[in-house]
Amino acid sequence: MIDKGWQAEFQPDRRDAIRRRTRRKAVIVLNGGWSTINAEILNVSANGALVQLEGIGAFPDAFQLRYDGLKKYAFRVWTRGLKAGVQFEG
Repeated sequence: MIDKGWQAEFQPDRRDAIRRRTRRKAVIVLNGGWSTINAEILNVSANGALVQLEGIGAFPDAFQLRYDGLKKYAFRVWTRGLKAGVQFEG
C-alpha cells in the first residue's frame, strides 16, 4: 500500500466549508433557462459542490444549479472529465 500522506503537503484543501457526500439529481441551467444539462451533485457545502454531468458535454463557466428546490448561481473552478468543482456566488 502506498502512503499518500505527502499529498496534504503538496495539495492543501482550500475549501472554506466542509463538504458532505451526497448523490442528488441536479440541473444546470443556461441561456436564461433555454438550455439545461442533467447532472448529479456528489458533494456539497454552503460555498460549493462537486458536480458530475450525466452525459457527454462541457461544463459552462457560469450557470444556475438547481437541486432540491434550490436555485444557486455558480461558476466552475476546475474540471476533470465529466466532473467539476463549482463555487456558489454570494
